[in-house]
Amino acid sequence: MSHLQYLNFRVECQLIKQLYVKRNRAQRPLSMPLYKLKVWIEDSKFALRTDAAIVIQRNWRGYKARVYFAHYFWTRYYEKCINHYEKMATKIQKVWKGYYSRKYILNFYKRKDQLKLIIEKNSYYLTHITEFVKKKSDIEKEILMNYKKEVQKTQAYKKHHLISTAVIPGVYNSPFGQNHEAENFLKSLCFTGKKPRKKPPDITHEGYEQLVSEKSAGLQKPQGPFLNPEQVMRKRYKPLNPNLQTETDVDHLVKAWNKFKTELSQKHYGNFCLPSKVDEPKYEPRICNDTPYKLPVYGRLNFREYKSCLSTGKKDFKKILPPVSVVDKCKQEAG
Repeated sequence: MSHLQYLNFRVECQLIKQLYVKRNRAQRPLSMPLYKLKVWIEDSKFALRTDAAIVIQRNWRGYKARVYFAHYFWTRYYEKCINHYEKMATKIQKVWKGYYSRKYILNFYKRKDQLKLIIEKNSYYLTHITEFVKKKSDIEKEILMNYKKEVQKTQAYKKHHLISTAVIPGVYNSPFGQNHEAENFLKSLCFTGKKPRKKPPDITHEGYEQLVSEKSAGLQKPQGPFLNPEQVMRKRYKPLNPNLQTETDVDHLVKAWNKFKTELSQKHYGNFCLPSKVDEPKYEPRICNDTPYKLPVYGRLNFREYKSCLSTGKKDFKKILPPVSVVDKCKQEAG
């Protein structure tokens, strides 16, 4: 049945196809002019659109070119202006810097005046330095001469025994002529003996104030961050303020011990035959050592522990229930 339906459907399709072809062939001569008219209308519309697009593209490209040219022109114009202004600025700076350097940095006349002042100052300082050196050399020479004289005097004092202590006046002149210069110098000296020792300065309050005033008299404060001469002398000659170390003697412990021994030796005791044995105090144990000396209980009694002493022997437990045959076989095989 289905095969017949399929055949009928194919026959109907072929008939419909033939009818469609015949209809198209009959209508073709009638539809050709209409088709050509539609094609011409579409072509004309397309031509109008292309012309409009060309006009739009031409105007747009001209506008873009004009904008680009204007931008390029103004940029080049600004660059030329900036270059020109920079050249002018460099010229101005060159002239100004030359004027500034000539006036303030490399001013010839000002430099010349400065060099003149330096030469004058150098000559002034040189004259003062030469005078100072000359004075210092004169002072050193004078000090050396005085030192030599003092040495000569001390040597003459040591040789005073060479001069005779008594002279008998005679009638006749001496046949030896004048004495030597050293002998005359020895005769002119008088032996004074030992020089008196200098007394140490008084460190009491009145003596301290007097000493400070004497030492600081005629002294000027030096230039710089320094103290006045009076303050310096007060700190230098300040009297000693005794503390514990200076108030007590070095051997005060030895003296105290000797004093204690003398006091012990002076005391008299009535009972000399007392027993020398002393009862020893009873030993009192400490609380931390009061526990018996054995192993700690924690971890041994509280947890599982095996004690062999509690086992009665190596025999197995008595079998109340009947044994399992499989387990017995395994034991026998293992044994």
